[in-house]
Amino acid sequence: RYDADAGRLVLDPDRAAAVRRCFELSRGGLGVAAVAGRLNAEGVPVIGRTHLAVRGQRELPPAERERRAVRWTESTVFHLLRTRAAIGEY
Repeated sequence: RYDADAGRLVLDPDRAAAVRRCFELSRGGLGVAAVAGRLNAEGVPVIGRTHLAVRGQRELPPAERERRAVRWTESTVFHLLRTRAAIGEY
């Protein structure tokens, strides 16, 4: 994440731990579906948004809309494992 006070990028330890766990499971031979399932089972927090509004609630004010937790998905794990940003490329 970007720290405006420091004027540079700063490592978020919780997110870094999630990325490390994802790579660790993948190196252990698990596929993206199994990695996503294991991360969800272990309660590893998702990187990014943690809740989304449930569809079909347009008539309700935003504060009253039902929300659901975001979970790890195959596509999220696949992107995380394939992005060169994980090795420091900007």
